[in-house]
Amino acid sequence: MSPPQQRAMSGLPAPGVALLGPLEVRSFAGVVALGGEKLRAVLALLLLEHRRVVAAADLIDAVWAESPPPTATNAVQVYVTGIRKALRQAGLGDALGTTGRGYRLDLPDGAIDRDGFLDARARASAAIASGRRDLAADEYRAALSMWRGRALSDVQTVAAVRSQAEQLDELERATFESYAANELALGRAAEVLPALAERGAREPVRESLWALIALAQYQSGAQAAALTSLKRVKTALWDQLGVTPGTRLRMLETAILRHDPGLLVPASSAAVHGLAERAIDRRVVATRPPGDDERTVTVPVEDPEAVSAALELPDGTTTRVGGEPVLLGRATGCDVVLADPSVSAVHARIRAVRGAHVVEDFGSRNGTLVNGEAVARAQLADGDELVLGRCLLRYRDESSAGADAGG
Repeated sequence: MSPPQQRAMSGLPAPGVALLGPLEVRSFAGVVALGGEKLRAVLALLLLEHRRVVAAADLIDAVWAESPPPTATNAVQVYVTGIRKALRQAGLGDALGTTGRGYRLDLPDGAIDRDGFLDARARASAAIASGRRDLAADEYRAALSMWRGRALSDVQTVAAVRSQAEQLDELERATFESYAANELALGRAAEVLPALAERGAREPVRESLWALIALAQYQSGAQAAALTSLKRVKTALWDQLGVTPGTRLRMLETAILRHDPGLLVPASSAAVHGLAERAIDRRVVATRPPGDDERTVTVPVEDPEAVSAALELPDGTTTRVGGEPVLLGRATGCDVVLADPSVSAVHARIRAVRGAHVVEDFGSRNGTLVNGEAVARAQLADGDELVLGRCLLRYRDESSAGADAGG
């Protein structure tokens, strides 16, 4: 455990830098004063590329876009001096170094809240996989407690920062949904419903969230409210996006109308079956304690339309890709860690979208390529080659349709 983590565990304030909300540099005494927006932008860019050299020219391009002033180089040097002063004041030493024509920020492990969030999120996923849902709930709460608002909310005028911040915000939303699904599997529908409803008011067309809202209402004994919620999101999807609900919501509505017993997950069985995250419409037979009958339960997380796939990594190993998002990057909390300096800390994500896998670049510095073409977002097909930085990965569709196509 790193010193910052030890101090956090003991209840003491830990020096560090926080970007899961307005940008902050923290000392034992509190938040250290920073300069204006451009200094914050330089610090944000260095944080997002933590432990990688960022060229001064790239900082200038990002901060001033197409119209840097003649004094831009000197201005960046002034901002770097200000950042170094703030870091020293926070007790973080000489964490920002000069390397050639660029700068490299190297903070202690555990000093960036983003990395703590990713680590807790990864521990939660591991706990669910091992059947320890109560532990997963604690880890999810720890991960979500690190957020203070939108990521880097005070540095949104810089496109390179805004892009990665928006991706982090999306990851927070997905983590909350995984937390809520785990709570439902533990039989805590009534407890998690207020937080779900609050999110739903802000996100009227997020299908995965509204599926959880409806299921929580149904598990709380409010069938009419659950059906009303599904009707509400159906109307919002059509009015705002011109689309109809996906399979997940349609099948949930049918199951609620039929009073499907698989939608009810008693706390007693939830603590026993220890299932990995499953599709909302996929039946899984879970063995109850001795003397009980087998019961069909449904745990609402995974996209029922998701294909089964494998991702071949640069070291020759493979990782499974299903309905749960897979985060790829250099940070230790990513699902797939690519320990290469050309890879950004949080580089890209693969997730299931209506029967296919989609790769999304997280505003990475060196980009994400699919079959040699740089993409921000692209649907994957069997045999596709992905390049993240200098790392080559291959996507293999192992669903029946993909296997037939590949044969």
